[in-house]
Amino acid sequence: MYTQYFGLREPVFSITPDPVFLYLSPQHREALAHLLYGVSAGGGFVLLTGEVGTGKTTLCRAFLEQLPGDVDLALVLNPNLSVVELLKTVCREFGIEVGVSESSVKDLVDRLNQSLLRAHSEGRRSILLIDEAQNLSAEVLEEIRLLTNLETDKRKLLQIFLVGQPELRDLLGQSRLRQLAQRITARFHLRPLGAWETGEYVRHRLAVAGVERRLFSRAALRRLHRLSGGVPRLINNLCDRALLGAYARRRQQVGWRMIGQAARELAGEYPSGGPPLLRFLAIAFALGMMGVGLFWGMDHGPLLNTLSWDKWGAWIRQLGVPAGPETVAPGEAPSESLRDLPKEPVRGERDIGTLVLSANQGRQGLLELWGVKPVTEVEADLCAQAAATGLICRELRGTWNNLRQYALPALLPMYRQGKNAGLVLVVGLGRLQVTLETPGGRQSLPISELEPYWLGDYQLLWRPPEGLRTIGPRSPSRALVWLRSALQRLGGGAQGGETPMNDHFDAELKTALAAFQEANGLQADGIAGPETLMRLQAALREPGIPFIIREAD
Repeated sequence: MYTQYFGLREPVFSITPDPVFLYLSPQHREALAHLLYGVSAGGGFVLLTGEVGTGKTTLCRAFLEQLPGDVDLALVLNPNLSVVELLKTVCREFGIEVGVSESSVKDLVDRLNQSLLRAHSEGRRSILLIDEAQNLSAEVLEEIRLLTNLETDKRKLLQIFLVGQPELRDLLGQSRLRQLAQRITARFHLRPLGAWETGEYVRHRLAVAGVERRLFSRAALRRLHRLSGGVPRLINNLCDRALLGAYARRRQQVGWRMIGQAARELAGEYPSGGPPLLRFLAIAFALGMMGVGLFWGMDHGPLLNTLSWDKWGAWIRQLGVPAGPETVAPGEAPSESLRDLPKEPVRGERDIGTLVLSANQGRQGLLELWGVKPVTEVEADLCAQAAATGLICRELRGTWNNLRQYALPALLPMYRQGKNAGLVLVVGLGRLQVTLETPGGRQSLPISELEPYWLGDYQLLWRPPEGLRTIGPRSPSRALVWLRSALQRLGGGAQGGETPMNDHFDAELKTALAAFQEANGLQADGIAGPETLMRLQAALREPGIPFIIREAD
């Protein structure tokens, strides 16, 4: 209905999992890398979990579109099946003819084994992907585990991907399924989007549909994140309803009030804050009282100061009456929608105006720390310039402790009164102190002075070792040598001292890697993904990387 009005080529916030609209946040990129790695891992299980609506199905469709041409796929979307029903479904997906009356598990497995052996002899790989896998019974999961026993002398014949909600992790944590859990070679858990990612998600989908201008105000995006919790499906529902509301009012931009109204409509409440009769009586009473106050104020001037919009507007809103479409009174911040945003500093707090950099200054400063000569144009893209020199741009959300763990320079957006006040470039960090690259030079100050202005979003650059974001069993020899050497230098227990150094991903290396991951609060899956590699480099303080200063507090 509103697509033509806003100039959109197609409905942009449909809840249908269309890979065209897939927004690859840093964690979605990492999840996709895990899935693609699983294709070449040569057997075992790959596990992808996430809350309802976090984009698992959309990510899987994007993954399926990137499968190599030599891969045969069996896709099971409704796994609420018995063992025989599941085996029949898998056989049919692989093109194996199965009679309706066939009910022997052994016969079905034998047929499947013959088909997989034939595919293997032709140089083809076979994968089985099961969506909504949390609905599988323990009996069916055990039979699926046995399918990974179909193998030749050198490799497994079937790679299995399990995709489901967090209950799947709980299910696989049961003692009776520990054999299956031990065969998981890669796993990833999708979390909801952060505040910054929510805004980028909305802008990405609008850009795909042909609209580059800002259809949602910054305050609207902040409130959208708060109300949706960063869950993409809820974001889509709220944005769709809010755009419909903007279209009905002939507005060109969605503001924070429209997001709130969209949320109330989706929850089944009155769309404008209360029953019509109550709203009418409240408005009439409020206007009457204001009239009395103004009349009285003609002879009692001081009382006129008490009749500010701030006080009357707040009282009216308590009755559930909107203050008008997208209007904010002078001096008033939309406190409900920006409750989690930093407010204007109180007396005694630092004014950050002297600390912040413009977007262009921040981009140039970060690139220069990495020895990259930045393009001077204001609109030049940081991530594009970084990629051209082998750097990876990561946009994350976390705490000061996360910054300490990565130990890399970072750009932090600062907010004041709900608006972006600029960027600070962190070049040093301790327990209590932070050092910034400011327009006037480097300056150290207490972390507490930045706390009121930071929401947790940050951007940093990273150079992966040997140019690889993930190091696992199938990685090149040079990467495995680097990983073994890194763990050896950290006392991780990896074998070393040989000339040349062992370049195999053996059990000892995997155990040492898992021990490092566990000691650093990472998922101990024995695969060195971006998080693990960044933490390894930080622990080693590898030369050639502009690590931040360790402030002595």
